[in-house]
Amino acid sequence: MHKLIRQSRTSGVLNLPGRGLKVFPFAIVNPFENLEEDENVQSVVMLERLNLADNEIDEIPEDVGGIGPVLTHFLLRGNSLVQAPRQLAELVGLKLLDMSRNQIREVDEALGTLNSLTELNLSHNSIAELPAGLFSGLSSLLTLNVAKNSLTELPAAIGSLRVCRVLVLSDNQITALPDSTGDLAMLQILSLSRNRIVSLPARFAALGALREFEADSNRIEAWPAGSLPTQHGVLEKLNLGGNPIPRLDEAGLLGLRPSLRELYLTRCKLSEVPEVLGTFSALQVLHLNDNELTDVPEALGYLPKLTSLLIRGNRIRRKRTDFPTTVKLLDYLRSRGPPHPDLPPDQRAGGDPAAEEESGVAAAVDELYKQVFAAKSYRKLVLRGDEEPLLKQLTELPVAMIKDNLSRLDDLALSHLALPLGVPPGLFPAPALKSLRMLEVSKCALGQDSPLPRDLFCGPVTQLPSLRILRIRGNRLTDLAFPAPTGDEHPPFARSIVTVDLSGNALVEVPAFLLRCPGVEEVDLSDNRITGLSEDLPLVRAWSKMASLNLSSNKLTSLGQVPHMQSLVTLNIENNELRRVPPEVSLLPSIRHILLGQNPRTHIKAHVIDRGSQAILRFLRDRVPAGYEAPAWVLASQEAASAPLPPNAPAPGELGGAVAGTAAAGAAADEEQDRSPTGEATPLSPSSALQAQLAKAERELADLELKLEQSHTKSAAVKHAAKKAVQVKRAEKIRLARKLKDQGQG
Repeated sequence: MHKLIRQSRTSGVLNLPGRGLKVFPFAIVNPFENLEEDENVQSVVMLERLNLADNEIDEIPEDVGGIGPVLTHFLLRGNSLVQAPRQLAELVGLKLLDMSRNQIREVDEALGTLNSLTELNLSHNSIAELPAGLFSGLSSLLTLNVAKNSLTELPAAIGSLRVCRVLVLSDNQITALPDSTGDLAMLQILSLSRNRIVSLPARFAALGALREFEADSNRIEAWPAGSLPTQHGVLEKLNLGGNPIPRLDEAGLLGLRPSLRELYLTRCKLSEVPEVLGTFSALQVLHLNDNELTDVPEALGYLPKLTSLLIRGNRIRRKRTDFPTTVKLLDYLRSRGPPHPDLPPDQRAGGDPAAEEESGVAAAVDELYKQVFAAKSYRKLVLRGDEEPLLKQLTELPVAMIKDNLSRLDDLALSHLALPLGVPPGLFPAPALKSLRMLEVSKCALGQDSPLPRDLFCGPVTQLPSLRILRIRGNRLTDLAFPAPTGDEHPPFARSIVTVDLSGNALVEVPAFLLRCPGVEEVDLSDNRITGLSEDLPLVRAWSKMASLNLSSNKLTSLGQVPHMQSLVTLNIENNELRRVPPEVSLLPSIRHILLGQNPRTHIKAHVIDRGSQAILRFLRDRVPAGYEAPAWVLASQEAASAPLPPNAPAPGELGGAVAGTAAAGAAADEEQDRSPTGEATPLSPSSALQAQLAKAERELADLELKLEQSHTKSAAVKHAAKKAVQVKRAEKIRLARKLKDQGQG
């Protein structure tokens, strides 16, 4: 404990709960007088939070005010205190004072001067009376809890708590509330459970902010018709269970209809339930069990939000009451009779399906309008059915609403919707979409019968000039859903697109529009049905800047031109039907990651695959035939990639973000010598020789880094040697890179 007290002098927080303390720790009073020799007075701070709960302290010291004026939280619950003494009023900065579960019999009215106090808990004590002066200065009190005491009355001064939100008076012996209770204008929660209340004062109806009122297990003999705050329409929870109330006042109930969500009337000796309850469309909980009811209105079965209805323990003979769930009970009630005529048709549960569907669509359109209105400020329209279920009612997008209200939009995301008619063609082109950077249509129940708009894939480049990310995933779309550009047509986003995600569809081939996006750097075609990439598919030219390609979970049997894509950094071909991976993929200058697990009987052993990308690449590199040269068509495709495209297509030079490493540099790095027309070896130029040395150093560095990662189970000497080798090789790589740069400048 000494250590914790010492630390508190620099942290301002001291927690000593459940330490068996019998006396108050005096060392925390006047901390500057209790400093030790090695403590710096300038580093001392006053206590802000003090927790002494669950000890055996029976007295508060007279000089407790010496703790300081900045103490805001003081927890003393679960001790042996017999009074709330005057000296606590010296802690003028207190905001929370918890003295519950003690043996307090007396509360000094001086505590009423704590005008910063927002929460006072005196529950589970033996307090028989609260002094009137206690409430005079508690101008900031928000929560007062005096439950489980011996109170028989409340002082009229309780009406001074003008900002109080929560008042807990349960488990006392209170027989009546003072009229001044009506002055608690901001009171939201009032608990009077298990007292001896006979009636409520007339001014109780003035509690216009009251949302929850619990007065169960009292002695109220009649429905408090004129005392409940019905005119304000905010009361959501009413519990009058356990009171001898034989019947409900229908007129008094009607005032609660707009807001009431929970009504508890168990053990009230009720003999009937008013039919008007069948019009409470906001009601969610209705407990009527253990009364003297002989029937309940069938109209209750039509309440749209009712999720908990209890009617057991009554004298009902003409209806079953032994249903296991509320849903089955409500179905049964609907089968026995009609709804209340005053309950609007569009609010009836189990009513007209057409009316319910129409109401649902209207609510969805209202929610959509809210989202569109918000997008005006944030320039992002995100419609997610998994987060807002109302949006699932939409079967098509109101194009006019989007076009008319949005002048500029950066992101448009449609997810988890039900769009059987697909994305409406009228959405493209739209002036608001000229600034669009991200477009997503994911898990929207699209299919072969819902083709995507042709304008989205075959339009002028001025239509979507800023689009960088396109995600159309999880829709099970077939090849027919993607319009194919013809002739000189190109996608309107061909100049800007960087990332395309078409995963989770039913594609058999690579969509044609993708082959006309020369600047794309990342493509995800995973979880489709693509069977193969033929050699005729011009991937080397079309995807000259491709850095990441995901073809996992398809039915691939061949990779086509993929092994010759010079900018490729990451290749994922897991879970396919490949039996062979071309070894020349390991010679790509930028390749760093390759994933190919879960393919049937490839020539690469399982233990090599388990060791990761670098081991796989090293395995493939060792199997490249001696003197290997890239096929002539690869070199021709690389040259063609820089050739000008048709007038309306993007020039590759205009697309930024190229991945490090070019085809020319890769060729120089992978070949150790050039060959003359006669086939004789000729020395490399100084620049080419340096490039080859640099490429070799990079490969060796990757191998050494892999060994370093695998050395965590080795001895310290082995780890040190591996780390040293990586440092030496990294220095060599940096030196070669500098030489190559100097030669280029020279």
